[in-house]
Amino acid sequence: MGKRKHLNSEDSYSSNSESDSYHEKKSRKNKKDHLYEDALNSIPKISIKDYYNKNCEFQYWLKKKYHIYFSDIPTEKGKKYFKKFVKKWNNVELPQKYYEGNIKINNSERSTYKWDIIKEDIKDNDSGFKYIKNENKGNKNNLMTPEDYDLLQIEREENNRNKYIKERQEKKKFRKEQKELLDELIPKPTGRELMIDKRKQITAFHRANAEKDLDIEYSDSELMGSDDIKERIRQRDKKNQKKEEMKLRRIAEINMKAEAYRKKEEETINMLRKMAEARFSNQS
Repeated sequence: MGKRKHLNSEDSYSSNSESDSYHEKKSRKNKKDHLYEDALNSIPKISIKDYYNKNCEFQYWLKKKYHIYFSDIPTEKGKKYFKKFVKKWNNVELPQKYYEGNIKINNSERSTYKWDIIKEDIKDNDSGFKYIKNENKGNKNNLMTPEDYDLLQIEREENNRNKYIKERQEKKKFRKEQKELLDELIPKPTGRELMIDKRKQITAFHRANAEKDLDIEYSDSELMGSDDIKERIRQRDKKNQKKEEMKLRRIAEINMKAEAYRKKEEETINMLRKMAEARFSNQS
């Protein structure tokens, strides 16, 4: 009996130990989950737009993770790798130093070769090479690497493209606003007004063409010149006189027709009036 009691005591102790161990592991897991959740909420999220801002951390991760130099891969492939880096970053799967901004990259880790161009000299150069990474500011011995030059070129191209798009949109907006303002100040004619406008334009066009011959100016030498010039002037005057006579004749014909039409209308009205008077007198 004593032996059985002793065994039961050991089993109970073992069971309690396992239970304590389970609760301790669960507690640690919960604590770890809380810490992870806090870290997840506290770190700033990044996206593919941070390709340049987080380039230093990305280069370091690329070298450590895949043993690849950033300068050895094309831009498109680099952005594919950067998407993986963004996912790792946002899920807090990277070491703490990535989030503290303490990542520093030596020139030997940037590329398999170097360019003999001093960054500080480029910074002061008027040729426009003013791109310097934030982590390398103040260090006069840092050299400009191929990826720096590529990033500079990409950034310039994107800036120029964005500037062109912005200017184009502004010009389009300005033209639209000017058109709307013009429509408000001078409304477009519609219907009858439009037809009258067109007739006026046609009349003005024909009048301008008809008056071209009258606008001819001659110098004194031409007026007092040869008989040929005098004959030409005489022919012109004769032609203009003929035009004027035809115009007056046409006006007279129109007036005569209008007068005849008016008399005919008066006769018709008088006839109808007499017929009405006769009808009323017969009814009486």
